[in-house]
Amino acid sequence: IVYIPLMEVTKMPALKTPVEPTYPEQAKRLEKEGTVILEVSISEGGKVLDLVVVQRAGFGFDEAAAVAVKRSHFEPAYVGDRPVAVIVLIPIRFRFKD
Repeated sequence: IVYIPLMEVTKMPALKTPVEPTYPEQAKRLEKEGTVILEVSISEGGKVLDLVVVQRAGFGFDEAAAVAVKRSHFEPAYVGDRPVAVIVLIPIRFRFKD
């Protein structure tokens, strides 16, 4: 797969069917919040091919964010009218609500 540099992309990928991450039980008990940043490889068909956690938050947030993004579906990125594969950073913010 050839990933297109984001500076060449004319339309960024967009969430088509987002999956909300599950708030980890350990984090709930401790009333923790955090932000996880994922580096996500998205195919020209909008499928998540791979992801890497580039900023961890601990307390189960990293795993919950990864599972949610892997289950989500995206509109692909485009260069003109051609769908392309890209690698993007996606932040997932967990906010404690009691």
